[in-house]
Amino acid sequence: MKKVLLIYNRISGTGYIRKNLSVVVEEFVKNDCEVTVYPIFPKKGIVTEKIIAEQSDRFDLIVICGGDGTLNYAVNALMKHNIQKPIGYIPSGTTNDFSKNIENATTIEGYCHSIIQGTPFQYDIGRLNNRYFNYVAAFGAFTKPSYTTSQSAKNTLGYGAYVLNSIGTFGESLNYHRHIRLSHEGIEEEGDYIFGSITNSLTMGGMKLQFLQDAKLNDGLFEVLLVSAPKDPADFANIIGNIATGNFDNQLIRSFQTKELEITCAEKIEWTIDGEDGGCYQANHFQVINKAITIIR
Repeated sequence: MKKVLLIYNRISGTGYIRKNLSVVVEEFVKNDCEVTVYPIFPKKGIVTEKIIAEQSDRFDLIVICGGDGTLNYAVNALMKHNIQKPIGYIPSGTTNDFSKNIENATTIEGYCHSIIQGTPFQYDIGRLNNRYFNYVAAFGAFTKPSYTTSQSAKNTLGYGAYVLNSIGTFGESLNYHRHIRLSHEGIEEEGDYIFGSITNSLTMGGMKLQFLQDAKLNDGLFEVLLVSAPKDPADFANIIGNIATGNFDNQLIRSFQTKELEITCAEKIEWTIDGEDGGCYQANHFQVINKAITIIR
């Protein structure tokens, strides 16, 4: 009998997983699994990292029910404590971007069956200084709403909460720019940028963009996208046009692959990591950890 540690975020998304928790447990039990359930209660000190660090030795599989942020905390716990356990992921957040890389299921029963009957897949993990991320670290325009939108707004409005929050920060985002220095693969360069992302993903925002056409989840490489700060309205119009047409190789937008990247800036750069607050740093060192996490899909 397989022993399953099931960690669920009660308030992720619209609380969908809390309402359907019995369905998840029943599916695993019907398939010869012994399930131990842990809800997350941050105010009580019951958090993903602590549960995994203290309880994982007793289990064969760790299943995470929550959003991309919940999964991020789980992966950080696994990496920081060097825990070699396979994970399953039942996405129940607001956007669930990462799950689009792993699974095509659309129902809770479908996700459960994929975890029970699926095969292990090893994928790369990114590291920004001492923080790990599953699929994206980003800075600049329109990145703050992913972690500044309140949980109550997300529960009420779903993805629309992000959209409304993004509209509210439109002026601030367009005025944003950072002069950064980059070092990768022996190349040194610098410039003013309005947006940057370092990804290990097949999609961005749920979309299959051209610069990700060669991306793989386990090739030991990041896909880097940099958008230059517009100098005038014409530049801004060109940026929007290039993004709309998928043109990510021009004087305003560029992309490249690398396994390691150093970004420095006179000002601190605020990062969002897997949709969560990723911290602020002047010196930012990125590294791929190849095939670091095993997920069942």
